Amino acid sequence: MCGTNKTLKTLYSNLVLADLILQVTSTFYPGVPVDNMYKVATQKETIAELVGNDLANKYITNRQYLARGHLAAKTDFIYASGQRASFYFINVAPQWQPFNAGNWNSVEQYLRARIGQAGYNTVVYTGTFGVSQLRDENDRPVDVYLYTDANNNPQIPVPLYYYKVVYDAGRRLGTAFVSINNPYYTESEVRALTFCTDHCRNNSAFSWLKWQPDRIDMGYSFCCTVDDFRRTVPHLPAFTVTGLLS
Repeated sequence: MCGTNKTLKTLYSNLVLADLILQVTSTFYPGVPVDNMYKVATQKETIAELVGNDLANKYITNRQYLARGHLAAKTDFIYASGQRASFYFINVAPQWQPFNAGNWNSVEQYLRARIGQAGYNTVVYTGTFGVSQLRDENDRPVDVYLYTDANNNPQIPVPLYYYKVVYDAGRRLGTAFVSINNPYYTESEVRALTFCTDHCRNNSAFSWLKWQPDRIDMGYSFCCTVDDFRRTVPHLPAFTVTGLLS
């Protein structure tokens, strides 16, 4: 796992490093009631402070709320110890529920199946980048965080992007699968936030990926070359890629 203590944000997980989760969880959120931050009632109170009560009631509903979005999925692990570790808070970030159950779930399931079917030997980096925004009562975009510490520092950001970068070192092939974590952006906004040429839409090489990338409520999604991805998300570890992994 790689994260930052300042904002209590997990940057990415790497399945090779999964055993570290148990060691760092107890110190990553010192004194922060993380479990309470994910309760719907608490979310509504927190977001009301950012955008006002009326809009908070619009944004946080029985259908749309911030779930615990897992980076490394439970089903990515074979052994019970790894599966249990995936539920620690250092392995999660706030994720809108329809996206969690929609395109994020799809990329987890279909990517796992594709790797097995194709016989790839991959490393998967799963992470977040940026801070999502909601408009306040004055129609101004406001960064969304679930917690503010005693010094008024915002922490536990709601990520703008979720991603999975899949890399086969033997073939030197890799692809970045990216989704936007905000159901309230407009079509023009998500298109402006698409930071690379998409390689999945209308590409038969990715016909195995049965997601709905144009559904903003389910997580507007696109695929990048690893080099293009790095230009926007610089914290990805260094490795050499010569083409797309499909």
